[in-house]
Amino acid sequence: MNQLSSKQIAEVQTANLDALVGLANNAFEGFEKLLDLNIQTVKTALVETQEGAQKALSVKDSQELIAVESDLLRPMPDKALSYQRHLYKIASDTQAALGKVAETQYEANKHEMTNFVKSAAADSGTADAVLQAAIRATDLLFESMRDAAKQMTQAAESSLKVSADVVASARQPSDEQTSQKAAQ
Repeated sequence: MNQLSSKQIAEVQTANLDALVGLANNAFEGFEKLLDLNIQTVKTALVETQEGAQKALSVKDSQELIAVESDLLRPMPDKALSYQRHLYKIASDTQAALGKVAETQYEANKHEMTNFVKSAAADSGTADAVLQAAIRATDLLFESMRDAAKQMTQAAESSLKVSADVVASARQPSDEQTSQKAAQ
């Protein structure tokens, strides 16, 4: 049994190392996406700031300046919401990838542990019921953790929808005010 146990332990350790590398790669990919999003956001903001400054410098009266400012500020809530959506997508995709690696690793470890304990139980004559109870308890824990993650994702989606609704409702009065000012 010692040779079999050593082989099984080595396989489990290799699988754990592979899972750790997979988790690290997924986390790093998520970080890269976040970094790309932030770089693109800063580049866009710089270009828009330069264009806005040029427009502001070319105005001839205060009414025109107010119109330019209004035009510059109007898309801000939509841009913030778009950024939030991209951020949520990156986090959601990264969480899903990490969850998939964790679930795969859990299933592999469960299988290896079950085989190991069964062979040990057969050698020592102990009952299999304790093993089955432990596996069921672990399965229940894993399922509850997965359900909690789903609930957190649903809460984030709900929050994003509420934010979108607030931005949409906030834009309507400001659009009406801008139209009124432009008419004057």
